[in-house]
Amino acid sequence: MNKKLDLIVIIAITFLISIAAIVAFNMEFGPTKIAAQLSRLVLLVIFSYFLYQEKQWARWIFVVISLLAGAASSLAVLSLVGLGGPDFGVAMLTIGTMALFYLSAGIYLGFIRKWKKPQTVIQR
Repeated sequence: MNKKLDLIVIIAITFLISIAAIVAFNMEFGPTKIAAQLSRLVLLVIFSYFLYQEKQWARWIFVVISLLAGAASSLAVLSLVGLGGPDFGVAMLTIGTMALFYLSAGIYLGFIRKWKKPQTVIQR
């Protein structure tokens, strides 16, 4: 079993969520902000590479961003519950699933997963 399989799964799901958000935005509003969306996707690719390499700074940036995204998604679900109606059922399920993923990924990477120890270089 690959030791980094958990990282690959988290990175893949994050990519799928990002690509789905870009597609949904462009279907709804047109390609008005495609450059900004693609630049965020490129930054996600670069950041994911460092996360896969188990860099500690990438780990903690991902934890903070995941927990903030999970909290924001949770607030969005609560606001949709307040609006009610059958039209919001799929939106609540989708956003709620995203909230659960981001909160779980942030907690797992930050506090449960064992990371390799950074190597220290001693100079003489």
